Amino acid sequence: MMGTMERDWARLGRAFADGRKLRHVKQDEVPDLIGSSRAVIQKIEQGTAYKRGPAAVHRRYADWLGWTNDSIDAVLAGGEPTMRDDARGETAQSASVPGAPDDLPIATQYALREGPLVETKTYSVPTAGGTLTATIVVRGEPEASPEEMHRALLEWRERARRLGHLDDRPE
Repeated sequence: MMGTMERDWARLGRAFADGRKLRHVKQDEVPDLIGSSRAVIQKIEQGTAYKRGPAAVHRRYADWLGWTNDSIDAVLAGGEPTMRDDARGETAQSASVPGAPDDLPIATQYALREGPLVETKTYSVPTAGGTLTATIVVRGEPEASPEEMHRALLEWRERARRLGHLDDRPE
């Protein structure tokens, strides 16, 4: 694997910016689309190097642009990104995360797909206007060990009970 110093982070930043511009999206709109912050997107597009290699935000950005999984490494090594077959001709309005419901904001689509699934709960919420359905999806850190995931699940359940988000009567 190529070291951080040998990677062309400025090239990657330009490629991200070029892809964004092709979609006619302003830089300050990207954070909401991929679940990040304005400062992070600015640093990425400026070519800031990441010592540990591409981060999850790089993958979300690349995925939103429709790049294949190996495109980030290809660009860092001096090559070009490759578009996924399902993303060719996609616009900002039609962009979605493969396998996620496309009627949700793209940042939510990413959140629903990123990391191992820990737990889900679905609730029926009666209201004056009819019954609503609320679903909670809990995902863990992508690199977490089974022991870390178990501890996180127990901590999540305790916090959720204290907050009143979960009870013993899920629908």
